[in-house]
Amino acid sequence: MQDFLAAMGLVLVIEGLVYG
Repeated sequence: MQDFLAAMGLVLVIEGLVYG
């Protein structure tokens, strides 16, 4: 579960950088 949350966090950060 922890790995899943970490992956989701990275996706959100990357999307923030790309679409921000």
